[in-house]
Amino acid sequence: MTLIGRALVVAAIMLGAGIVAPSVSTRPVAAAVAAVDVESARQDPACSLGTGPGVTDRAVTLGNVADVSGPLPGLHRSARQAVVAYVAYFNASGATLCGRRLELESYDSRMSVEADERVYARACRNTFAVVGSSSELDSGGARRTQRCGLPDLRAVVSTAARARCGTCFATHANSTVHVAASVPDALVRRHPKASQKAGIFYVDIGGARERVTTQATAWKRRGMRVPVVQSIDVDERDYSPYVELMAEQRTRIAYFDGPARNAARLARALQSADFRPDVFLVSAASYSPDYLQRAGDAAEGTQVVVDFTAFEEESDSSELVAYRSWLEKTSPGAAPTAEGVYAWSAARLFSEVAHSLGGRLTRERLVRALERVDDWTGRGLHAPQPVGDRTTGACSRFLELDQGVWVPVVRASYRCGRVLRVS
Repeated sequence: MTLIGRALVVAAIMLGAGIVAPSVSTRPVAAAVAAVDVESARQDPACSLGTGPGVTDRAVTLGNVADVSGPLPGLHRSARQAVVAYVAYFNASGATLCGRRLELESYDSRMSVEADERVYARACRNTFAVVGSSSELDSGGARRTQRCGLPDLRAVVSTAARARCGTCFATHANSTVHVAASVPDALVRRHPKASQKAGIFYVDIGGARERVTTQATAWKRRGMRVPVVQSIDVDERDYSPYVELMAEQRTRIAYFDGPARNAARLARALQSADFRPDVFLVSAASYSPDYLQRAGDAAEGTQVVVDFTAFEEESDSSELVAYRSWLEKTSPGAAPTAEGVYAWSAARLFSEVAHSLGGRLTRERLVRALERVDDWTGRGLHAPQPVGDRTTGACSRFLELDQGVWVPVVRASYRCGRVLRVS
């Protein structure tokens, strides 16, 4: 879609202040995610929030925490960029929270437990809520977040400690003890023989070890064999030993969990060794121009699992048009990413729940309202997510890189299934 086309769609979205009901909600959560008459909210004399952390008579201040510097500079910058874009979109639409604009304080967690703890201490004092965050070592500030009652509506939760935080949620609901069966079921169905020789390779940062251990157990329960679960140091440059391990084990489905830059190293190593498994599957972090640029033609044939509207299908989602358009306005040249999708969705969900609470909005009431949100789709931006339950979304789809373009594998729609608990 052209920029003019995007602008027309965004203009249509912003009519009526741009605040609408979410696409899916299967629980009785009208109070949490109902459509809002912004003019009425702005003029209602009872709509008075008072004062408190992050609230003045002119603005409500939100926070965002992301790994921007540190060992992997820019790792989660796109989460920050997406929230910056949404705040600009919200304010430009004329929407308010009881007559107040949104303001944003951005914090850098630096891929550090200590830094995460420090910035959440500041967020407790200076912001009403934190939205759209993404940090590898998000355990650092988890206890402090709960102790100060700070609502933390994240893009994604990385560690078990953050998952246990009672005031923390994520729009990409991805529990460290729950796995969607739709992925292993699809692999077994499409590749019955190859699924008996699977291997999981992951960059050992943040909650990756917890995540892939749970994943491997779930895959085995669904009929796969996973003889190889191999960690890789974040600074590793030579990926040839891991390709040799694949060859020795005759790995036919290789899944990689880690940053795009590391996935590209593995793709190039596979090409150099002239070894190609039946399926080379990467996490959604590699669904990005960064992976394609770094891997070059070695990326051809890569598959990725996503649970949101593909960027190539932008015309199917007005919300994706809004995200990409405002991303370009606020961070020119920045590419949309998976975590950006869910960071934007988190900011959207906050604004809708906060509007519905009106003058009753407090940190405590916001947390209680978020606990009742189920099947949140961010207005069709992504598959249904059980935000309040803090479990894992049940739906997924596969894309494959074909001549430099990501295309659907078999079907364009999501396939949903059971959610397995792995304790």
